[in-house]
Amino acid sequence: MSERHDAWGDVEALLVDGNNLLHAVAGDAGPAALRGLLPRLAAAVPVLVDTVVVLDGTPDPGAPSWTRVRRGLVIRHSGRRSADAVLVDLVEQRPPERRAATLVVTNDAALATDLRHAGARVRPVGWFEQRLAEASGSPAPGASVGWRRGPLAPPVGGGGGETKDPGRDQEAARRVWTPGRGATRKRGNPRRGR
Repeated sequence: MSERHDAWGDVEALLVDGNNLLHAVAGDAGPAALRGLLPRLAAAVPVLVDTVVVLDGTPDPGAPSWTRVRRGLVIRHSGRRSADAVLVDLVEQRPPERRAATLVVTNDAALATDLRHAGARVRPVGWFEQRLAEASGSPAPGASVGWRRGPLAPPVGGGGGETKDPGRDQEAARRVWTPGRGATRKRGNPRRGR
């Protein structure tokens, strides 16, 4: 087994303070920085580790609040709440006996304290940057980036995939994006006035 997979040996769930990580690796938390980070995340974290990257704020208008990038990797926006509050909730939603198998990546000291009180383990962003660098040359098995058809992965620790707005999740599950030809398909007649 490779050294990078050993880092995940007893980790069932990985929660990432997305804005913290994006500022560290890309200097900002914009959409381009996130697009650049996704392949690196998919390569660095094994598919069997349920990973949720939580970003502050809301997604672009019309976009879902959370998106399954690939099996085991979800990008989630915090909406009107802070990403910190969402991260703590995700830990607290897990059964108490499984919280020690939850690893959270953040540089926020106050958040780290709250997460440890909730039962999770915490690592700094620098530790995770090393995992990203180690994996940069070889993607993890099953790691491909893009929208996928089918049900969205439930939030970590969520009760069986139930969500507050199942209609929105079904709509998001129908959206399909894959890199390459046709990825930016035009819709409608651009010459027609609104």
